[in-house]
Amino acid sequence: MISCKLNGKTYSIPFVNARTVRDSDKALRAYDQYMTIAEKIGNRQELSDEEKSMDTAEFYDTMADWFAMLFQRQFSADDVLDYYPSEKFVSDIVSALLTVTRGLADTLGDFPTNPTATTAETTASA
Repeated sequence: MISCKLNGKTYSIPFVNARTVRDSDKALRAYDQYMTIAEKIGNRQELSDEEKSMDTAEFYDTMADWFAMLFQRQFSADDVLDYYPSEKFVSDIVSALLTVTRGLADTLGDFPTNPTATTAETTASA
C-alpha cells in the first residue's frame, strides 16, 4: 500500500497504475531541466536565455500535478502545494517519479517520507 498524508487526511493506493507511468513524460522533462540548471549553477556556467526564464512555479505545478495523478486524483495539485512540507517536496516527489518510471513502484511507501533517524536520535543511542 502506498499512502500520503495531507492536511490530516491519509490517501492510499494499492498499486501504481499504468496511466501514471505513461503520463510521466512532462514531469520527467521538468525534472531534467531543473537538474540541468542546478548543475550549471553549481559549476558556475552561464545559463541559456531559455534556462534563465525557467519558471520555478511551473516546475512545482508540474510535479504537484504528477503526484496527484500518482494518487489517482484523490487530492488535487493545489492540495499538494498547500499541504506538502516544503522541505520534502522536491526530494520526495522526484524520488517517487524516478522510482515509478524505473519500474520499481512496488518499493514506494508513505509520503511525506520520514527520515530513518535524526542526528539527535543517533547521538542519543550511541
